[in-house]
Amino acid sequence: MSKQGDEQQLAFLEPKRIISIIDRLKENEDPEKLATIQIQVNLKGYDPRKDNKLSKDMSFPYKVRRLDKIIVVADEAHIKTCVDAELPHVSIEELSGDNNKAKRDAVLKKNKYFILCPGYNKVFQLKNILRCGKTPYILKNDDDIKAVFEAAKKSYKLRIKDFAVTSFPAGHTGMETEHIYENIKTGMGLLISYLKKGTQSLKGVLIKTNQKSPVTLY
Repeated sequence: MSKQGDEQQLAFLEPKRIISIIDRLKENEDPEKLATIQIQVNLKGYDPRKDNKLSKDMSFPYKVRRLDKIIVVADEAHIKTCVDAELPHVSIEELSGDNNKAKRDAVLKKNKYFILCPGYNKVFQLKNILRCGKTPYILKNDDDIKAVFEAAKKSYKLRIKDFAVTSFPAGHTGMETEHIYENIKTGMGLLISYLKKGTQSLKGVLIKTNQKSPVTLY
């Protein structure tokens, strides 16, 4: 789609209006209790019996979650890099063995995004990570693990399954308003591009936090 077409599709995200709404959501928020800002999208003309289920990776310009919940499952070659860069990590060695099953289960439960170094399959099966609704990234030989970690902080796995509704995080109340707005614009642009009929498939778009009532954007 052309840049002009993109702008027309996203005309309802008029900057001044949306930024004002974001500022209201951030008003009087406790800085010690940051709230995630979520975009909820209700769809029309979506039939789960006929339409394919959707699962897409979304990349944003800024961080989208209050808590990262990212872990590096590190081989020996990457442990020092993780320590030096202060990346949350766990070594493959310390998770290995039948007597460490409880530790593996705890790591799987606590985290959402897994950066998997070579040899990860000694402790985790990819299908089990996916089955638990987690998002894995298998590190390639030429990958910069710090860059991969930073990219994971700005990514989200969008899913449309059995209901005509989906959502994605756009940041948190401690972020700069303009950064949240850019995340919303990017996320909606990607979502609309995934839908067969673009904005015609949108029934409603809401912005909300877990502490304040939803506000209609569309």
